[in-house]
Amino acid sequence: MAMSFGFSKHFFAKYELGEEVGRGHFGYTCAAKAKKGEHKGQDVAVKVIPKAKVLTKTCISSIKHFFSAWDFGKSDPSSSCCICASPINYERRLVQLWLGEKQPISPGALVTVGGRENDLALAGRAKLAASRQAFMAMEPVHCWTTLGSTVAGCWIGHKDKGVIICVSRSTYVARLSLHDLTSNIMTTAIAIEDVRREVRILSSLTGHSNLVQFYDAFEDEDNVYIVMELCKGGELLDKILARGGKYSEEDAKVVMLQILSVVSFCHLQGVVHRDLKPENFLFSSKEENSPLKVIDFGLSDFVKPDERLNDIVGSAYYVAPEVLHRSYGTEGDMWSIGVIAYILLCGSRPFWARTESGIFRAVLKAEPSFDEAPWPTLSAEAKDFVKRLLNKDYRKRMTASQALSHPWIRDAQQVKIPLDMIIYKLIRAYISSSSLRKSALRALAKTLTANQLFYLKEQFELLGPNKSGFISLQNLKSVSNPIFVIQSSLQHAVAEKGKWNLQALVKNSTDAMKDSRVIDFVNTVCTLQYRKLDFEEFAASAISVYQMEALETWEQHARRAYELFDKEGNRPIVIEELASELGLGPSVPLHVVLQDWIRHADGKLSFLGFIKLLHGVSSRSIPKA
Repeated sequence: MAMSFGFSKHFFAKYELGEEVGRGHFGYTCAAKAKKGEHKGQDVAVKVIPKAKVLTKTCISSIKHFFSAWDFGKSDPSSSCCICASPINYERRLVQLWLGEKQPISPGALVTVGGRENDLALAGRAKLAASRQAFMAMEPVHCWTTLGSTVAGCWIGHKDKGVIICVSRSTYVARLSLHDLTSNIMTTAIAIEDVRREVRILSSLTGHSNLVQFYDAFEDEDNVYIVMELCKGGELLDKILARGGKYSEEDAKVVMLQILSVVSFCHLQGVVHRDLKPENFLFSSKEENSPLKVIDFGLSDFVKPDERLNDIVGSAYYVAPEVLHRSYGTEGDMWSIGVIAYILLCGSRPFWARTESGIFRAVLKAEPSFDEAPWPTLSAEAKDFVKRLLNKDYRKRMTASQALSHPWIRDAQQVKIPLDMIIYKLIRAYISSSSLRKSALRALAKTLTANQLFYLKEQFELLGPNKSGFISLQNLKSVSNPIFVIQSSLQHAVAEKGKWNLQALVKNSTDAMKDSRVIDFVNTVCTLQYRKLDFEEFAASAISVYQMEALETWEQHARRAYELFDKEGNRPIVIEELASELGLGPSVPLHVVLQDWIRHADGKLSFLGFIKLLHGVSSRSIPKA
């Protein structure tokens, strides 16, 4: 079945392809020279995605199902045969298998199972070298790791005689017929959509100086070609190594500012990168102060602020805990940035192990060390910055906009703080809260320091308060989703009624907002009935209790807030009323669960009850007795 992505077919008429300059998850990148068109004579980068190398999720699923049903060592799978080979004993994992160029190998020869030197490649070559079977090698094999019942291996075999997979946890090599697999390769909407989505994200994310510039997309019978700006300054990783493995604090701030700026821009558009690492940041040129550019959106996806993704993707050293748990959003990118910051400042990884599974265990269970050199000599602000990004609870992690507001970053130079989508989530939760919880949040907001208020003041100003110092949700209410399809429509909507939320969004809007459906989420806020907000109430509505809990000063904030609440908002309340305030259902044993939340002396909320109220506890988070 011939595949078509709908891209132009005239790549070689416009560009002359040069040498390979890098490899990614789903292809390789070459330098090229434009022969005609607006970029004539210009050096460009071309990402080449071989159509035959991209397997569908359906195909991967069928492979997993095949092996999960196979009782290793006891019986052969149906419609296949087993050929004895040397044991492959490394940990079970699923390897996403790519079909590629064949080259013959003789018995005992090494088989390359990866593009880069890694544990899997070394283990694979060592084990397969001892094999007495002569196969036809197909390379490369791209690692795609999952948790649970998985396998590892590589594609070997003749195209017309079948595909052979070397399997871990056994002494077998399984031979599958092509009939089981080739009908799925790159012919379903899922696989085609993966490539289309990368092109759509690259083409729609425009207007930021730290984004690699997209030019065009082409295809022919064999490949897809994505033409982009050529960055000649090398990888951030190479620059780190050239500096002896680490940066000074001041130089690290310059790098982090650029990374946070572009990531905050992507997140506002509803795009999560999902593979942030030093290798995916290139310097535009070899000049000393050359800007960084984020590249490789092959694993990126669109996500709404209230949506969770479940694909395990990324690179092991930089993957967030919630990604391994298969429930994550843009917070996963922030964890990756925390890992990069840690490496920049000390020259080592925060989580390390000899195997990929060991790295995952460290990510899930271990805490990064801040005791060894050079951490004792670094500033308290630098350590706080990294710790607030490497929090295993994604709810307590800083957003990109909040990280730009952190004293360690903003004290170094003038920083433009972008609009933060988490503000909309928090305001929506606040408006939907009980009056008692609103009082508790207002008390907590009064304990914030000047540094903590800086971010909230920046966000409030971005939302465009009127001359009286108020912002209004109702200004958004009449706006329907189609008005956001293109930026000109956004600008028209702003000019029409001076909408504060729209003005904040339009300043950084791209076509990606349409695909990510960010505006659908924003509209859920504006459908709520609520009065205007001054800054004091805005601060109460936009404060994240979970993020406050991550602060070393949380206990002082909470105690002080409770004192204020006790004077101004606390009142006698019976258990049944408290249950109603918190939305607890009839299945919750109220007197057992809530008895410590109310003071016995006067019937008012206790400190514990106050803390629970701040979180807006629901019956789903109440343990059943």
